[in-house]
Amino acid sequence: MATVNADAIANLSTTVKDIVNRSYEKFQQTARNVIWLNYTLHGQSELFTAVRQLEFALLQMIQQVSDLISAVQSVLQGKLPMNLINPTILQNILRNISTHLPEGYELLASHRSDNIYLYYELVSVALIGNSHGIKIIINVP
Repeated sequence: MATVNADAIANLSTTVKDIVNRSYEKFQQTARNVIWLNYTLHGQSELFTAVRQLEFALLQMIQQVSDLISAVQSVLQGKLPMNLINPTILQNILRNISTHLPEGYELLASHRSDNIYLYYELVSVALIGNSHGIKIIINVP
């Protein structure tokens, strides 16, 4: 099942990369066409600004997708990256886990904020995903 999930995640990552690359190529062609139009019709500064804003938004999206792919790759190696679940959210998750433990059981390390970074080393992580989404499974000692 883990192999199937890893394959699904890898396929999803490849699919997302392909979509972003195709979108960027189409965007570049559109940008070239708009620049040519702007060059020949000197009064199109608003259009040029809109194209630049679109280009900036696309570059931000490419960076976010790249960050997501890096995070997924870390999770596939069993590591929990901080950019996927920030320390505040992890602390809330650990606090919630602590309240549901049976009497006499406790977490390996306290869930206080000064110990939260230990959990990034202690937890093991797995993914389950398909083409519609990804679920993160965190095994807390």
